[in-house]
Formats: sequence, C-alpha cells, structure tokens
Amino acid sequence: MAQLVPDACHFQIQGKDHMTVTSDPKFYMVVKAFLDFINN
Repeated sequence: MAQLVPDACHFQIQGKDHMTVTSDPKFYMVVKAFLDFINN
C-alpha cells in the first residue's frame, strides 16, 4: 500500500501482527507521529 500512495511510509513491528501490535509501545509511537503530522 505504501508504494501506491505518494510520500507514504511503511512501518513493520517485528514479531507482531494485526491482533498483537496494539500492545507494543512502538505502535503508539508511530500512530502519534502520524497524528502529529496530519494535525500540523
């Protein structure tokens, strides 16, 4: 998907999937960075 959207980024958190990623602090770091980007 990141290849189809201009200026998109892909983040992969090793050892996590769609069900387990939300428990990883890195997930919140990426989501916060995204929200900060679109809100500024």
